[in-house]
Amino acid sequence: MLRSIAGVIVGYIALAVALFVAFSLMYMILGTDGAYKPGSWEVSTTWSIGALIIGFFVALLGGFVCKLVSGRRRGAVVAMAVLIAVLGTLEFVMQMNREPPAEPRPEQVATMDAAAKSSTPLWVAGTNVLIGTVGVLIGGNVVRSRPTPDPKADSEQ
Repeated sequence: MLRSIAGVIVGYIALAVALFVAFSLMYMILGTDGAYKPGSWEVSTTWSIGALIIGFFVALLGGFVCKLVSGRRRGAVVAMAVLIAVLGTLEFVMQMNREPPAEPRPEQVATMDAAAKSSTPLWVAGTNVLIGTVGVLIGGNVVRSRPTPDPKADSEQ
């Protein structure tokens, strides 16, 4: 049980760190003009597609790490997928109710302001829930469980 809990926690931490690093890199590469639609806090199509791709691969990593830490406990990966689905759904609902910032977007936006004020299209937020959940489940199946020893094989030798 403790290994399962540790798997979910460590897998989630790996996912969160990887997301932070990947989005920071993507923002540095795209810059303000590439990350946003002109004069708006709404993220660009390039950013949206990049976010979906990053989200999938980061979810794969999270599921992989969860399974690696938890061992053969398949329930840990399922629990992590449920956690991602619940948190993603909460984020989706918050995004639905979020008003875009009233002030105009400046030429350059600091990373922390970008994270706090960006407006993501609802289709991206909704798709992220699905991609994250499925990615964790797929990533958790990448690590092969150690085969259970066959007692008959030992007695035949």
